[in-house]
Amino acid sequence: MFLLNDFSGSSDTLLREEEGQVKGKIARAMESINILQHREPPLIAPDGAKVYVVLYVATELAIKNLSHRLQTLRLPSWPSCQVTQVYLLNHGVQITSASEPDFDVLLNKYYDPAIMDSHLKKGGKDVIYGYAGCALPVVLAHNTPNNSIYLLWANKPNLGTCALFPRISRHREDL
Repeated sequence: MFLLNDFSGSSDTLLREEEGQVKGKIARAMESINILQHREPPLIAPDGAKVYVVLYVATELAIKNLSHRLQTLRLPSWPSCQVTQVYLLNHGVQITSASEPDFDVLLNKYYDPAIMDSHLKKGGKDVIYGYAGCALPVVLAHNTPNNSIYLLWANKPNLGTCALFPRISRHREDL
């Protein structure tokens, strides 16, 4: 079975531990596979099933996190799982205070911590450099990842933040 995903910056959306539970897109897929393997008749072969997670674009951090989490969070009922990416974003693409000191001044000048909601807080204390500090200059055709620097995606006009490429939120807003 192949699970395809367009982008991963930190891999938190795909697989994470939260309040002692394994969560994320991969966890939900594995639960569904397990159900289909144990029906009568099984719709997926009960033994020997393999899952391939294919990420079209992924950061080095996402691949590292996901590989580690698949080893440490993998439940016994899950089939074997292999991760690959089509295009790898290395650390060199990140925008940091060291690589872009003038841009860092701009980011900090306009950052409003009020944009933080419960979903964003899972990635760290702020999102100046994006969710989980990924510091990416990435905009996708269908949405801007929250792993990108906040000026690209954080559109909260009521808070005075107007993004260049507003993110379409997939979560209920806390604000």
